[in-house]
Amino acid sequence: NRNNIEMGSMKIFDLSGRVAMVSGAASGMGKATALAVASAGADVVLADIDVSGATATASEIEALGQRAVGSTEEG
Repeated sequence: NRNNIEMGSMKIFDLSGRVAMVSGAASGMGKATALAVASAGADVVLADIDVSGATATASEIEALGQRAVGSTEEG
């Protein structure tokens, strides 16, 4: 099942049917986290002040077959 993150033959986790909220999702560790939880089956709420970067991350998540929505907040 593509929704299980595997390490060798060991399944680490399955987030099917869950929603994850990731801040800093436009780049770096936030983006990597968003893609990882989406790969594990979660739909993702992306938060970042970089709207174009978050939109790009959302497109990558949708290509994995998961839903992604963005939230931006300016201080």
